[in-house]
Amino acid sequence: MDYGEGRLNAFRLLGATHIPALVVNVTDEDAFIMSLAENIARRGHRPLEILADIELLLARDYSIDDIIQRTGLSEKYVRDIVFLLEKGEERLIEAVQNGTIPLTTALEIARAKHDDENLGDMLEEAYKTGQLKGHQITEAKRLIEKRREKGPRTGGERPKLPNSAHSLVKIFQREVACQHKLMLKADHAHQQLLLVVQGLKRLFADENFVTLLRAEGLDTLPKYLAGRIETA
Repeated sequence: MDYGEGRLNAFRLLGATHIPALVVNVTDEDAFIMSLAENIARRGHRPLEILADIELLLARDYSIDDIIQRTGLSEKYVRDIVFLLEKGEERLIEAVQNGTIPLTTALEIARAKHDDENLGDMLEEAYKTGQLKGHQITEAKRLIEKRREKGPRTGGERPKLPNSAHSLVKIFQREVACQHKLMLKADHAHQQLLLVVQGLKRLFADENFVTLLRAEGLDTLPKYLAGRIETA
């Protein structure tokens, strides 16, 4: 078996007539691994092809540690792909191979199915129908998991959980809208605080005002507010 096609083509493009090479005697198995490792490095970690390569290595009874050591891929990356393969997620694997779903998204859905098959199916449908995209899958998964962990609220009311991809998307959208409102309120409160701090700074710069406060025994401020005025 030979490998080094990339270097061979590069030398040809440069017009070289002689190409340095190292000939070694290895077993067919070692030659296969050497070729595979080089192909993985040259591909730049393209998920589709690497997934197929790792699947082939597993079929040859290589352990995860062996694959990591021989290919140079990160431990997390290899374990993520092996997780997807071992769970037998044929639909997700096919979707990755067809380029209709990123590997990272497929992994999130597979993990969700591992803990809750219904949730995983809903996430998969929501992604395939375009209702949730990319990082939204992860965020929606965490939202539902948190609701389930909290259990019944005070008074016995249980947080609403989805029973379909549509209801999952609706819950997620309401949560996003709620978080957006909270951010707007926090920003408004911050702006109001800045106005108060600026006003107090101008007042405390007025000696007559400070003298009046001293006379009334009101010349000190809470530590936090005093610090804000100093740094304003």
